[in-house]
Amino acid sequence: MMTTRQILSKFRVYPNKNVFQVGCSAAILNIHAQQQRAFNLVWALLNTRELAGTSPIAVIGAGISGITVAAALAAAGKEVHLYDAKSKVIHLQAGNQTRFLHPNIARWPHKSFGYPLTSLPFLNWRAETAGHVTEQLLKQWATAAALFKSRLNTSRLGHFVEPIEFDSANPSEMLITTKLGTKKYGIVIVTVGYGIEQPIKSNTKSYWRNDDIAQPILSTEKKRSFLVSGVGDGGLIDTLRLTVDQFHHQRFIQAVMNDTWLINRSKQLKTRADWQTFITSKRIKVTKPSFLNLLREDTKVYLNARSPFPSQAESQMLHRLCVALLIRQGVVDYIEGDFVSANPVGGKKALATAGQKRVALIRGPAGYVRRHVNEVIERHNAEPSIGKLFPNDKGLVKRLRQAWRANTDETWRAQYPAELLADELMPVHLERGYQVGFLLPSASVQDLMTAVQNILTELGLRLTPQIQQWLNTPKKNYAVCASSHGCRFSLSVEEVRITEFDGNDPPNLPFSWRIFAPRILLAQLGLRQAVPSVCLFFNTSSRKLVELLLKQDRLPYNVYRVYLSKTFDEYFGKTFPNGAPTPLVSFDTHSFLVNTADYDGGYFEVQSLDALLTAHVLLRAPIMLEVLMNNWPTTKVHGIGWAIVRDRRTIRDTQAGNELLQWNP
Repeated sequence: MMTTRQILSKFRVYPNKNVFQVGCSAAILNIHAQQQRAFNLVWALLNTRELAGTSPIAVIGAGISGITVAAALAAAGKEVHLYDAKSKVIHLQAGNQTRFLHPNIARWPHKSFGYPLTSLPFLNWRAETAGHVTEQLLKQWATAAALFKSRLNTSRLGHFVEPIEFDSANPSEMLITTKLGTKKYGIVIVTVGYGIEQPIKSNTKSYWRNDDIAQPILSTEKKRSFLVSGVGDGGLIDTLRLTVDQFHHQRFIQAVMNDTWLINRSKQLKTRADWQTFITSKRIKVTKPSFLNLLREDTKVYLNARSPFPSQAESQMLHRLCVALLIRQGVVDYIEGDFVSANPVGGKKALATAGQKRVALIRGPAGYVRRHVNEVIERHNAEPSIGKLFPNDKGLVKRLRQAWRANTDETWRAQYPAELLADELMPVHLERGYQVGFLLPSASVQDLMTAVQNILTELGLRLTPQIQQWLNTPKKNYAVCASSHGCRFSLSVEEVRITEFDGNDPPNLPFSWRIFAPRILLAQLGLRQAVPSVCLFFNTSSRKLVELLLKQDRLPYNVYRVYLSKTFDEYFGKTFPNGAPTPLVSFDTHSFLVNTADYDGGYFEVQSLDALLTAHVLLRAPIMLEVLMNNWPTTKVHGIGWAIVRDRRTIRDTQAGNELLQWNP
């Protein structure tokens, strides 16, 4: 783990100056990584003397990392001025439906790479198209901006920021100028990212603009040829979109996760270094994973870069592997060299118009290479925009790039504690409305209603007149069997909404429930934000949140049982000799299941809330909490279980003869 001093040193733009940048020169550069860096920086600043006496703080750039920094600092009680040339936040990705964002793909080949959700203190999102992710984040941002309005100043949005100057009278302070005037700051945080690519030899659309290259060709040509120049993630993803039939990023990730060849190969290649060696070896040529059977017939793709092989450090390892396989199988032609021009066939030196054939000229190691292509896609020439804020420092971008890549960069992982801003962000979560979800199969409706009313009373939630009337209406008995009957209760802070359902799987739940225990009356209490994209119980282990549910002075309990995940064996393997079980998790866009047979023996018990929270913080591991009840108000409902999570989520499930939750009737 990095110390606060190490984090600040990494993020600082100039020695002894309080100008920080959020990773725009890093090798691993994606939205989730930038959010983690934003929280790492905020945590480091809050735990040092850097913020002493400095108010307000300037944040330049209102993209995703910018609003993450701004909201976190405002939640911590700091005055923040947010700058951006655009009047809308997250304007770059808004409306895009052709780019897919996944928070954990950078973790491949670790098995957690397919996990579709973030686990951040705030501004969480689910894997989706860029436009839909933007919508998820904008809803949360609007809540934060309203709650922290007194110290989160957004009036400078929509105004171009002039180059930053250092105050000659006080060099430790920076001057930021817009049309609104000049303002002096003691701390400036730059979150401008890479900016927009500047294609110089084609009419390539920007990466975040919608395009149609993944769709079938509509012209009469049997095949259209494409040159993709650049082997960062943009170039590699476009290569996959042009070669894989009906390419859908999420389904492609799912196919990779289930591919037998990759699963077997993963048993031999354990680390990223192992995979990188394999990608550049001759052994890769004889392999053919199943996804290579799903290839388009209407395109021919040439891929170009300066390197002798597409192994650029900035690209995700999984994308590198997939494109390397396409090259080795002859599906994609790779051309090494500098992309010189793409002039119209038989025409003068000018950009070709739509539909006009081009001659792509590449200066390679052995001479010039020419290819006739229908379209050229340039995925390079994007420079970190921080250079425009300090134009007199010509070597700044190169110097920052070298500094960020000289040593191993761990800033894309969470270095901050799990409880970062948990209490400070509580008003945001409560304002948006939490939901408490119940699934209560019961031998009788009266037992069900009694249990629900007791739980509502304990939580201090108010019943609306309509819900009270519904609860008082006589109901038929519910038969508890393999085809369970029950009710899903969605509780906001103010009211209760009840939906009846009948069947194995309650409708509209973000994950599947499987109840196959005829005589066990199960009460599951969870806490999750009232948005479809954030579908799990806790995104923080805040003491306040736990105590809200437990109500130590009123809710009877005696033992906490904690279930552990094998993913984090390195943290506690020596402490718990039984080892930690591995949840077998499969993902799709709507649900995920856990095989509970793998939980045997992987738990320990603590006798107090303090011990539980201490264990959770020290282990920094996902835990599932079960409270074994002695005196639950309804004798036929014996327990209540939920999850406290950090980097992973744990789902409860019950299977015939192997109940995950152990009850103490």
